[in-house]
Amino acid sequence: MKAIRIFQIFLIVSVIAWNISCKSNKTTTSVDDNLQQQKNITQIIADYFVEKDSVEVIPNDEGNCELYVSNKTLSASEPINEVKFIVVDKSNSKVLYKNQFTRSSVKWFDNKNLLLTKQLGVLDKETGKGFIQYLIDIETNEMKEYTANKKNLE
Repeated sequence: MKAIRIFQIFLIVSVIAWNISCKSNKTTTSVDDNLQQQKNITQIIADYFVEKDSVEVIPNDEGNCELYVSNKTLSASEPINEVKFIVVDKSNSKVLYKNQFTRSSVKWFDNKNLLLTKQLGVLDKETGKGFIQYLIDIETNEMKEYTANKKNLE
């Protein structure tokens, strides 16, 4: 009887210890996964941008995606800028969109869209503007012209 009681106590203690060790392994795995995701993002950035580029990181309002932007002037004799950018989903280190344009700037429009502003070489006679704007949907990679008068995306 005493041996059975000792065996029951040993069994209960073993189950509790096993359960605790499994939980601590899950935490370690989670930390390891986060470190691996961070390494993946760092590698993506290193592969896409040149080492001397100054890269700005801009999170969207929800904080689940980050826009990495490098904006540089191509040469002193030709003061044309080049904007190079990628959008990374932080939860899975996946690149959602990447591109580059000259005479342009890019920023978040909302949580799913980027606003790309392209400078025109000359003033547009019809609109009187020296730029054209596009919305880029980071989920579909679709790019549509945007005007402030159009409130909804067609």
